[in-house]
Amino acid sequence: KYLEKNVKAKVANIIIYIIIIYIILVQSQIESNIIRKLSTSVLIHTSGGENRKRMMQNQQQDLLQSSAVKMPPPSAASHTQYLLYRKSSENPNKTLVSTTLCLSSCENPRKRNLDDPAKVSCTPSDDKLTKEERNIKRMRNLSNEEKEKEERFGVSTELALFKDPWIITKVLTTSDLGQLSRLLLHTAPIEEHIIKYLNKEDQINVQEGLGITVEVYDHDTHSTYELLLKRWTTMHSYVLNGGWRMYFVRRRGLGKGDEVGLFWDRFASRLHFRVLSRAARSQEP
Repeated sequence: KYLEKNVKAKVANIIIYIIIIYIILVQSQIESNIIRKLSTSVLIHTSGGENRKRMMQNQQQDLLQSSAVKMPPPSAASHTQYLLYRKSSENPNKTLVSTTLCLSSCENPRKRNLDDPAKVSCTPSDDKLTKEERNIKRMRNLSNEEKEKEERFGVSTELALFKDPWIITKVLTTSDLGQLSRLLLHTAPIEEHIIKYLNKEDQINVQEGLGITVEVYDHDTHSTYELLLKRWTTMHSYVLNGGWRMYFVRRRGLGKGDEVGLFWDRFASRLHFRVLSRAARSQEP
């Protein structure tokens, strides 16, 4: 009986070991199958993404080539002055690129017949105009409301080519050089280019004759002085005094007939000065 029990126990242990080994083998097989499937799916996904990317690139290239063939070149542009219209003769894989700016009409290309020539021009159409007329033509036309709005915010989109900054000019007279020591200025340009850019308090002080102190920068000598700007009610005009004769007439040697120019810098709140021309001086023998 003792031997029989030992044999049964050993047989049971062997069966248990066999079952454990079988379970381990089955589990390993399942894990290997899972890993194989995962690897296959990853490879398929990667190759599929690359294929899709390659297909998209090919479609984009085909689209560019087809649009380049269908798009007619501008009538006034040379064969080297348009973009993606035809291949280069030296290297057919490269297209000709130009930074030339061509002016075109605002018509809808979908409504235009493809057989009609494109309304494009790369050459100026104002060859017969004078220089001044061309400059005026190139300036952006603004309404009065638009100009007032831009001036109110201190910005401007108006193109003013070769615009003379000295918008306030005065040919000096005897009274401008005398003992009264003041520069007499006309009302309209002062109110248009200076007064309306002052704050309310300064405007009141100027109009009531009290005046305000302004910096005057001399562009010829690169020096700055302070003068008094006020309205001269009896003459219905404006004057600059408070040192005009000392700082400008004597220092600059101004004489009758000399032309001076002024403009107001509304950002720095100061006046700019320059002698524009000198009158001929009579030489005494």
